[in-house]
Amino acid sequence: MPSTDRPGPFAILLHRYRVTAGVSQEELAERAGLSRRGISDLERGERRSPHPSTVRRLAEALTLGAVERATLLRSASAAAADGSSGPSLPSVPVLSSSFVGRARELAEVRRLLTSTRLLTLTGAGGSGKTRLALEAAIPGSQDDFPDGVALVLLAPLADPELVAPSIAQMLTLRERANLPLRDALVAYLRP
Repeated sequence: MPSTDRPGPFAILLHRYRVTAGVSQEELAERAGLSRRGISDLERGERRSPHPSTVRRLAEALTLGAVERATLLRSASAAAADGSSGPSLPSVPVLSSSFVGRARELAEVRRLLTSTRLLTLTGAGGSGKTRLALEAAIPGSQDDFPDGVALVLLAPLADPELVAPSIAQMLTLRERANLPLRDALVAYLRP
């Protein structure tokens, strides 16, 4: 039965990654060994809980990096558990490689996070901003960040209007009839 809701986080993320990769639904289907209809259903939110092996095949076909792969897998897991009564605590992907050589920067980011609600890391592409942010969020994140830590990838976004929906998506917030998505996001993030 077709869904009357908007596409969920997994659907939006899959579509975004596919478009960023510059492949059509047909090409992705062929690469992943799935049907074009299956890809279409996933992107429209008709299938909200894809099997983990399907998600892994999609990530491989899109040649996603480790962070994007983990984000896609997590969004699929969240879709499968979508029967919960409210948003789950956000989390960051599990990192499988060691982190060396950035102790000074890591200490500074952690220090800054104790006194600010929003911290933006800037630098050249590939300089390790995402990894530094993830490393800063990991130790004691439940104690240090009781509301959780969320990784929101903004690099693939070409339209600034997609920033708020992308953040809301990772926090599993939804637009309600009496509260637009942007207002729901502001209410959630307000202290």
